[in-house]
Amino acid sequence: DNRLEFVELVKRFRFDELVSERRVEAIRSGLACIVPARLLSLLTHRDLERRTAGLPQIDLAYLKAHTMYQVGLMESDRHIQHFWKVLESFAQDELRRFVKFACNQERIPMGQPSRSTADIHVPPYPMKIAPPDGQGPPDSRFIRA
Repeated sequence: DNRLEFVELVKRFRFDELVSERRVEAIRSGLACIVPARLLSLLTHRDLERRTAGLPQIDLAYLKAHTMYQVGLMESDRHIQHFWKVLESFAQDELRRFVKFACNQERIPMGQPSRSTADIHVPPYPMKIAPPDGQGPPDSRFIRA
């Protein structure tokens, strides 16, 4: 009987949530941690999504360019080259699952300058590759991502 009244009250409540200056400022402040505040008004919703959440497609070259190698590992190490070769064979769905596993995010934000620029700024959660656990030569053990 009062279904329409309930819908109207819920709708009004939801709209009123956005009116709260404190909430809007919290959202603006959070976004400013990722995108400079002065640029927010210049971005479309798609640009903002790309900068903050990334594209649905995993760009393996971008991921590779922003991977950090730790404790003496180098991109030229044989086992690291094998690692990238395996990732190159993955379908997009497998790459998304790998990124979720290794970086704890489903997408890679793409709005940052690349390594070739003077102002190096990597994505908020770059993938890190650390030496494998255990004993023996590195090529016979699993690397940690």
